[in-house]
Amino acid sequence: MRLGLFLDGEWSHNFLNLIDKKKFDIQYVIGRVKADIKLKKICKKKGIKFIIKKNINASESVEFLKKKKSDLLVSLSYDQIFKEDILKIYKGKIINCHAGYLPFYRGRNVINWAIANGEKYFGITTHFIDKGIDTGKIILRRKYKIEINDNYEKILKKAYIHCPKILLKTINLIKSKKKIYFLYQNKLKKKNFYWRKRNENDEIINLNLKLYQIHNLIRSISFPGPGAKLLLKEKKFKIKSSKLMKNNNKLNFKKKINFYKNFIYIKKNNFILKCSYE
Repeated sequence: MRLGLFLDGEWSHNFLNLIDKKKFDIQYVIGRVKADIKLKKICKKKGIKFIIKKNINASESVEFLKKKKSDLLVSLSYDQIFKEDILKIYKGKIINCHAGYLPFYRGRNVINWAIANGEKYFGITTHFIDKGIDTGKIILRRKYKIEINDNYEKILKKAYIHCPKILLKTINLIKSKKKIYFLYQNKLKKKNFYWRKRNENDEIINLNLKLYQIHNLIRSISFPGPGAKLLLKEKKFKIKSSKLMKNNNKLNFKKKINFYKNFIYIKKNNFILKCSYE
């Protein structure tokens, strides 16, 4: 089976280390414009052609893909959208691994949004690519637990492990030519759930939010994300992590400040917030 791979990031590194080159003819790996150096090194070590296309939909790129006549195009963390010319050439032959539970978590930064929304699970989905964004028919879909104190780094590491495994299982399933029981997204949910790319405003902690909302925000964008920000008396503090704790009036605090309906206690580099539970 001839594969054209469109890859980036640690999940892609793991995927290349999982896939058996004896079973698959990897014709090339196309990376993002800002090259993943580690990915490039892995390709060189494995004897796989690594290239970059500034515009995957440019006539030169489309002609390149047409000549290769791959059996399947595979996308994992690739950041360009395949447009009509490519979709016509490879109709029903382009798949994507999406680190979100489709159709409920389409779009950008969906792991961050799942944690921020207080979800108990995050999902990984493999699907065919069509004209829409994350709308193609679903091949495989799996859920993984999010614990109350799991942060972005921990969930991302889970995704790095499981995304490549599910993607490889999907490719093997397609290669086997066994009957696949697809899920059609328009039959699963009528309302679209697209999540936008997070911006700087999403990083600011609103102290009027409830306890779990603040905690979820902080852990959703912790390292390797940008980190949550707390604005206090015209100063901006970067919050690296948060922990839920019971009220303890015996704790000794250096400074106590009234702020809206909350009380903020400051001791060295730690803040303790008292806020609404419900």
